[in-house]
Amino acid sequence: MATEGRMADIERQALMILRHGIGKTSRQLAEEFASVELLTAEEFEPVARALVRSFDGSGEFSISLPRSGPIARELNRMFLQFSSGRDNRGLHFRRALLNECQNNYESLLQVVDSPTTCKAEAAQAWKRLAMIVTLIGHLYLIKLVARWAILSILIALIPPGDSQPAEIRVLCSSTLLKVVGHALADKDAGQMVAFIGRLVELTATSPLKLIRGVLWKSCKRYPHLLGS
Repeated sequence: MATEGRMADIERQALMILRHGIGKTSRQLAEEFASVELLTAEEFEPVARALVRSFDGSGEFSISLPRSGPIARELNRMFLQFSSGRDNRGLHFRRALLNECQNNYESLLQVVDSPTTCKAEAAQAWKRLAMIVTLIGHLYLIKLVARWAILSILIALIPPGDSQPAEIRVLCSSTLLKVVGHALADKDAGQMVAFIGRLVELTATSPLKLIRGVLWKSCKRYPHLLGS
């Protein structure tokens, strides 16, 4: 089992590589990660944590989200190349990355959902939550996140039925759909029609009516659902 100091050192190395990644391609960054010695499955966790921190704006620097997918994909490819036997390094990395995204997503959602959270803290948490959700969407587009995981998030945010979910959950759903709407529709148009229809109902009144344009852009093949 890796010590706390060992895990912190790996995260520092990963952050250093990412911090100096300006002007480098995703493949070049992935190759630099080869210098980080990872001995066990759990040691992929600080690498994943460094990646998520650099993408969601919680660290001292930030990498633009459009680059997040390619970097994660190249890292996954590199770790797969170094796999041998049962040591599936690509699987270790992917699992660590998804766990880190999920943990951040759930903790931030709790913050913005809590009635005791002050406005400033809620606003900061929502900003990070939107980045995490967008990152998860990008990971889905490059096949590092399964479709069922995306659908699970959407259903958890906007459950079926007559209940009125919190505004932040509707906004979170629209943020995710902005990234993955087209791809999901290609796989299961019927389910997307039902889900978009539900969101249309929830966004019929101000101020949520403002995000109907986002839904329309995400699913242009179903514009009739959004009405006039």
